[in-house]
Amino acid sequence: SLDMFDGIASLSVATNADVSRAYVRVSPATPDNIYPAGTSLTLSPVIVDPDVVLAHWIVNGVEHRESPLRLTLAANTSISAVFAFPTVTLSVVSASILADGSSSSQISILVRNGASIAVPNAQITLSTTLGTIADTVTSGTNGVATAVLRSGITLGRADVTATYHGSQGQTSVMFVAGPPATIEIGAGSTTLVADGASNSTVVAVVRDV
Repeated sequence: SLDMFDGIASLSVATNADVSRAYVRVSPATPDNIYPAGTSLTLSPVIVDPDVVLAHWIVNGVEHRESPLRLTLAANTSISAVFAFPTVTLSVVSASILADGSSSSQISILVRNGASIAVPNAQITLSTTLGTIADTVTSGTNGVATAVLRSGITLGRADVTATYHGSQGQTSVMFVAGPPATIEIGAGSTTLVADGASNSTVVAVVRDV
């Protein structure tokens, strides 16, 4: 933004990026970003993370895609640099598998940079709330990596998260019960008086593993 007072402009540029990934360089530069009104400036994106790109500028609510951006300081000017970050997209082969401790579903992870171009050799970190999965995988030349989610014996939804350079994608797989494998039956009393009134509680436990 530009704050004007007595013909002097104080310049600040808003961005959606951490300086460790991208920032904006202003030319000519001054130590305190103070300029005489009417100064012509050039704003250039500086990309630290190669997977980040400048999407566009917003000047007084109007989108500008030229880069670098050239402007003349005037009162009440708002400037923002909008950067695009990598995206992580997950897909699963099987959305539900048996919670038997051995069933599995293959998960594909596609990584694209801020320009929507596939990122090869991307080191991707994985985690899951149920079951087990590899801690890290690496994408191929097409930007796709694969991992195998193996079920546990707890029923529920496994939320799988993939992280690359601060960007995350998520998918889920349901761990469901399988067909009965064993049935255990027990009775509170194994003998009863044949009087039409005596009773015993019978409990049946059905297991799928």
